[in-house]
Amino acid sequence: MDEFILGIFENRPVLKGTTLYQLLVGRRTSSVLVYGCLADLLPFWGLFPRMSEAAYSQALDRLEADGRLKKDSTGFYHKTTAGSSLSTEKQEVLAALDNFRFNKSGELGWRLIRLAIQTASEYRRKKNFVPLETAPHYTEPVRELIRRLDISARKLLYDELSGFFSALPEPVADNLAACLTGHQINGKADYQTLSDGLLDSPWRELAPRSQRQQFMKLVAEQPTTICGRLYLSFAHLDANQSGLVTRRLFQEGVSMAEVMKQRRLKQGTINDHLIEWALADSEFPYRRFCEEDTLQVLRDLPGDPVVWRYSDTASEKAVDYRTFVLYQIAAKKKVTECF
Repeated sequence: MDEFILGIFENRPVLKGTTLYQLLVGRRTSSVLVYGCLADLLPFWGLFPRMSEAAYSQALDRLEADGRLKKDSTGFYHKTTAGSSLSTEKQEVLAALDNFRFNKSGELGWRLIRLAIQTASEYRRKKNFVPLETAPHYTEPVRELIRRLDISARKLLYDELSGFFSALPEPVADNLAACLTGHQINGKADYQTLSDGLLDSPWRELAPRSQRQQFMKLVAEQPTTICGRLYLSFAHLDANQSGLVTRRLFQEGVSMAEVMKQRRLKQGTINDHLIEWALADSEFPYRRFCEEDTLQVLRDLPGDPVVWRYSDTASEKAVDYRTFVLYQIAAKKKVTECF
């Protein structure tokens, strides 16, 4: 864990210790998620849901005692020149993670696609094969797929996989392909595909997840493919489910007051839903939910909006919190419509 934490600091030399812990265990509050966005930490959200705060604090204490991190009086940790660099393969693992988007959906989508590949490969070749999955949310979509495409599913899936794997780095494609099961082929376990440098914890868990998320990102970008349609069965699972209901109402043209009334939710909760929507959607309608008076104040402020603090700004100017945060997210994502 010490090495992983140092790896996060590699390109983010100053981080808030408590907020980083909340992000790694998957705390879903707007403050944690916005911090994750502005500090480029969202790909690591929820990677260690069972990590204790004591174990995390002990890791930080060890790194501080070794002189690789330094804690200041405000609770921020700074990477020192003594901090060691990760190997190239471990840097690649971290760089390819996208856990905020594919934490649940990516894992379940990969399992469903593996089952579809196995079933299509065995179809009309072997009747009594042992399926990789038996739960209905896996088996029913695959049964429907085979009923619809029959024997042609085999070649169609083969062609899709060839396209997806060709777009991935060769070692990633090779490892993923080695984990597939089909007619007269038993897929390897994840750890059997890893190099010696990735066999220690937490890398033996993170490396396969990182590879699967690279694959699922390509799949999600092609929703009309067989794999893409299978993934859509789970695509909603990484979103705030209550937030999805709020989003749907706004997309139907319902006003803020009416959404609050229908949902029986406070303004702050609706704001949280809007902030998470903005974090997840590249086409979020910023101007619809930003107050013009606050926008005018923010446009006149000096410096980079990404590093602003609401408490500092609000102490001097009358600014709306929702608009302030959406403005920061837009700045981070380089969305120009708010400016």
